[in-house]
Order: sequence, then structure tokens, then C-alpha cells
Amino acid sequence: MTDEPIYELDIDLDLIYHLAYPDSVAKLQQEQVKAAVIFDPLAKRVFKWQMQHVRDNGVPAKANVLEDEFPDIALEPPDTQINDLIHRLRQRYIKSQGKKKMQELAELAIEEPDNLARAMQQASRELLDLTVKRGEAFGRYDFPRARLEYDKQVTRGKGPSLGYDELDDHFFGQVGITFLVAPPKTGKSWVTTNAVLHNIELENRPYLYSLELPSLESYWRLVCMAADIPYWKYLKRCLLPNELAKLEAAAKAMDEMGNFRVDKPSQGSRSVAQLVDRALDAGADAIFVDQLQYVENRKGNSIGAQNSTADYFEVLDDFRNWSDHIPIFIVHQFNRSVMNSDKMPEMQQAKGSSAIEEVATLALGLWANKDMRNSNVIELGTLASRNYAHASWELSMQLSRGCRIDMKGEIEEDEENE
Repeated sequence: MTDEPIYELDIDLDLIYHLAYPDSVAKLQQEQVKAAVIFDPLAKRVFKWQMQHVRDNGVPAKANVLEDEFPDIALEPPDTQINDLIHRLRQRYIKSQGKKKMQELAELAIEEPDNLARAMQQASRELLDLTVKRGEAFGRYDFPRARLEYDKQVTRGKGPSLGYDELDDHFFGQVGITFLVAPPKTGKSWVTTNAVLHNIELENRPYLYSLELPSLESYWRLVCMAADIPYWKYLKRCLLPNELAKLEAAAKAMDEMGNFRVDKPSQGSRSVAQLVDRALDAGADAIFVDQLQYVENRKGNSIGAQNSTADYFEVLDDFRNWSDHIPIFIVHQFNRSVMNSDKMPEMQQAKGSSAIEEVATLALGLWANKDMRNSNVIELGTLASRNYAHASWELSMQLSRGCRIDMKGEIEEDEENE
């Protein structure tokens, strides 16, 4: 037994502490938290006053203003995260008021059975209104909250890198869901590796799911690219001592740049929720999935094995919902109709294309015809974009004497259409 006192969390008091933080106030607004779920009279007064202050002035009152308005409070850092606190407030309300409502309905069933159905509907609506998770909604009085989100985005700057400064400048980095679609053996895993490496160099925290290759091989690809040492030398186990030293130095440099992870979860652990949860728990700020066909639906089956449109919609809809919390980069393939193409295929030639078009913030295609492959050149270009104009770039693959994919430049429109 410990002699240390045990403290019970006071969620009403913690709410008061949160009301001094603009981000918490914005979240309370976003979730449309009602005063009814707050039981403590003082906490309820502070909550109502702060929300009215936002409506009247456009911004929340600062901590010293709150303490001046309410001399009985002494603000401290909250113990909870705001999402957790909102969940606790709602759960408490359900446990307290739900039981009371059930008792009232049971009595009504005996005394006024004809009014029971209407009373049940009303009670259900009231309970849902107070306790359901809202997601994102904006409307009256919400410009201050929208402005706060904009200011936060300005501070953050561009989203996680797409692998090249030119693409990041054009698309402002990754937002939502990005697809990289290519035929087999075109270099899509290498382009993804380059994007992961560039994020590491920018001190971001990428999480690469190597669902096709063993995670060890994907890690070695990353290190070889960082050191510009041919990967085939690793495969043939013929790395020279000076090359191994260079690889070790590159790996140490990556370690110092920040946190990254290359992961291959076992089968049965590849649902969208499992992949995203695992990455978020590791502190990731960007997720790379190589590749889509090995992701599992909610029944635990890889969607590539079924090749069902319904499975693609289910998995990609889950990815879309999670991409509000973290950008997701997904590697995918064109279908067999591209085998004889002599130019960049269309979006409609991707497997499950209708689902991809529905959810993609950005879809990039990777392509090389026979002449391009002979010259170690590939084209990376827009298949679909929700926000920006289409563009294409030429990349130079150097995988025999080194290990890199260099940006050669943007392909001009008239050149592309020749």
C-alpha cells in the first residue's frame, strides 16, 4: 500500500482549466458541447460566460480575464486532453440522465401508454443532441474558430513532403489522401522511399507501412538512398567496407533528424483503423502505405485478393475519415489495360478507380514507356487533383551506380502533348 493520496479526477474543474486555452474552446465549439452536460454550477457559469465572450468578441477571454471575472477560480494546466474531457462529460451525462429518463419512460408506460412512443422519440433526440460526437461543422458565430484553424495552418506551413520541393511548392505538400498509381515494376516503391527520406530530412515523422516488401528490405532501401549506395550491392551481399561505413553514417544522420518507422504488420492486423492507430501511437505526422491491395477490410481480408469495388469503397472511406487527422500517402496500381499504353494512363485505369476518385485529395501517376525505361527516365504527373492544376515532372532514376531519383524538371504542356 502506498501512503500517497489518491485523487479523483474532477472533470468540471478540469473543464474550467481548459476554458483558458483557445484550442480547447474551439474544440468545445466544434463539438457543440452544451451546458447541460456540466453539473457543477461554477463550471457551468464559467463555460457560458466564455462562450458568450467568443460570440461577442470573436476570441476567447485569456486566463487573467477569466480569473478577474471569477475570483473563486485559480487556473492551472488541465489533467485531460480536450477530446478525452468531452467524452467524459458526455459519458457522465448518459450514465446519470439516461437512467433517470428510463425510469420516467417506465412510469409513463404504465400511466400514459399512448404517449410513450412520442416521449421515447423526444428523449432519444435530446440524448443524441447532448452526447453524440459532432465531427466538423461550421455555421453561425464560427468565423473565429475557422480563423483559428487557418492561423494554425499558416504556422504549420506546407504539409508533409511529396518527395520533391517542386511538387511541394505546386501542391503545398500532402493534405488528406495522396495516391501514387503506377504499373508493376515502374519504381513506385522507390519514389515512395524518396518521399519518406525527404520527410526525414525535413525532420518530419513519417511512418512507412511496407506491406509488399519485408520491412528489413524497405529499411535498407531507405538507408541506401540516404547514402547513395546501390541497393543491388546489399541484395548481392557485396558491400565494401567503405560503403558499409558510409551507410552507417547515413543511418546515424537519419536517426538524429527525427523519428521514423518502417513497419510490416502481420496479416490480420492491417485494417485501416489498426494501421492509423499504430502510426499515431508512435507520434507519426504522415503515413505511407505500400501498397493498397494488402490493406484488409473490416472482415480481415486483403482487398487485392477480392478485388471488389465494395471493398475498395469501404477501405478508402475509412482512410478518408482518418485523413482528417493525419495525411496518408497510398501506393496503388493501374489495371491491366495500361500494358500497351505509350503515354501516361488515365485515372479510370487504376484498380478501384471510382473509389479512388471519390476520396483522393491528390492522385499522382508514375509512368515510363520502353524508350523512357531505356533512358532511366520516368514521368510523375497529376491524374486527379481536388485543389490544384494538373502538372507533370520528369525524374531520372539512378539505381545501378548509385541510389537516387533526381528531379529533372517540369514537363511543359506543349511538350507533353506532342
